[in-house]
Amino acid sequence: MNFYAPINWLSHRLPGNLKGQNVVGIAIGAVALYALALSAFELIGATDLRLATGDFLQNGSKDDPLYEAGSSLGFYAALLFALNFILATRWHWMERLFGGASRVYALHTFAGKTALTFVVLHTGALVVQALPNWSLVATYMLPGRDWAYTLGMVGTFGLLILVAMTIWMKMPYRRWLKTHKLMIIPFLGGTVHAIMLQGDWYMILTVAVGTYAWFDSVFLQPRRGVRVSVQSAETFGDVRELVFAGTTSFVPAPGKFVLLRLGQDRHPFSISGIDDQGSVRLSIKMAGPFTKGLAELDAGKEAILHGPYGHFGEDILSSSAPQLWIAGGIGITPFLSALQALSKTRPEQVIHLIWSVRGEEQAIYKAEIEALMAALPNGRFTIHDSTIKGRLAAVDALEGAPRTQRVFLCGPSAMTDDLKTQLESAGLRSEEIITERFEFR
Repeated sequence: MNFYAPINWLSHRLPGNLKGQNVVGIAIGAVALYALALSAFELIGATDLRLATGDFLQNGSKDDPLYEAGSSLGFYAALLFALNFILATRWHWMERLFGGASRVYALHTFAGKTALTFVVLHTGALVVQALPNWSLVATYMLPGRDWAYTLGMVGTFGLLILVAMTIWMKMPYRRWLKTHKLMIIPFLGGTVHAIMLQGDWYMILTVAVGTYAWFDSVFLQPRRGVRVSVQSAETFGDVRELVFAGTTSFVPAPGKFVLLRLGQDRHPFSISGIDDQGSVRLSIKMAGPFTKGLAELDAGKEAILHGPYGHFGEDILSSSAPQLWIAGGIGITPFLSALQALSKTRPEQVIHLIWSVRGEEQAIYKAEIEALMAALPNGRFTIHDSTIKGRLAAVDALEGAPRTQRVFLCGPSAMTDDLKTQLESAGLRSEEIITERFEFR
C-alpha cells in the first residue's frame, strides 16, 4: 500500500488554499485547526464559568478561560505571521519541502488570512473579557497608557490597515509590494508586545526567525540574481520575446519560471525555450507598467534573472501517463519548453496540447509547436479559437482522450479554475489535474 495515498486523497478534499497541499502543508493547516479547537474549548470553559457564577463580566481576571483563549490566539497568530515571512523568501528548499511554488503561494495566502483572523479574535476576546473594567479596556486600546499594549495596538491596527489597503485600494503592483514590505511593523509590534508581557523564549525565537526571513526577502534576495545579457529581442503583436545568453551560474529547466529584474522591480515569467547552449527564452505579454519597460530591453543590454522556480515542468516530465495540456493565451509558455524537452528525451510520450486563443493570429508559436510535434508520433495539437467556438469546455477537451491521463492547465485563473471544476465533474480526480497559475507567484 502506498503510504502517501491516504494523505494525497485527503489533501485534494481540503477547502481553499489547503487543497492539494502535501503532508507538510496539511500539518500547518492542522496546527491552525488545533488553535481554533483549543480556543473553542476555552470558550466552552468560559461559558461554564459564567453560568456557574452568574457573573458574565469577569473584570479582566486571568483565571478566566476566555483570557487564556485570547492569549493563545495571539501566540498562534505570531507563529503564522513568522511563517508567512519564511514562505515569502523563495528559498529553494521551501519549494522542495512543500512540493512547488504554487503550493507555497497558496499556503502563504492561507497563513496570512488565518493570522489576521487570529489577531482580530485575540484582541476581541481580551477586550470582552476585560469588561466592565473600562480602565483595563483603555489600557488595551489607547496608545501611551502602557507601552506593551501600545505595541500590541500597533500590531493589530497596523495589520488591519495594510490588509484593508490590499483589498480595497486598487494600486499598481510596485506600490502594493512596498506596502507588503511594511508588514514587519505590525509583526514586530505584536511580537515585542508579547515578549514585554511574558518574556517567553519561544516568542523571542519567533521574532528572530520571522525578522531574519523578512530581511532576507526584502534586502538579501534581490542581490542574489544572475546578470545575463540579451541575445535577441523581438516583438510579435503584444508579445515581447527575449532571449538571454546562457551562463554557467544560471541553469534553466523546462516548464519553470524565473523572476526578471529591471531596476528594483521583479516579475515572474515562464521559460518558453532553452537551447543547447543554455540560452533562455522568455515570451512576455505586454501588459502593465513593468512589461511596457521591456520594449527598451534590446540585444546587448543586461538584466538580472532569479530562479528558476516551480515544479510544473517537473510534474510534466516525471509522468509517463498520457497527458492533456490546456493553455490559455500566453499560458502556452511553460508547455513550449516542456515540449522541446520531451521531443528530445521521450518522443513516445502521448500528448494532446490544446491552445485556446482569441483569434488564430495570436497563435504566434503555431509553426514551432507543429515542428516539435513532428518529433512526437503520439502528439496531437489543437488550436481553439474562442472568438469562433466560444470558451473552451472540458467536455470538448476530453473528447477522444484516454481515461488514464494527467491534465495540465496554464492560463488566466478564471479559465483554469472553471476548467478544473468541469474536469472534476467529468470524473477526473483532483490530484490528476495540475495547474500553473499566471498571477504573481
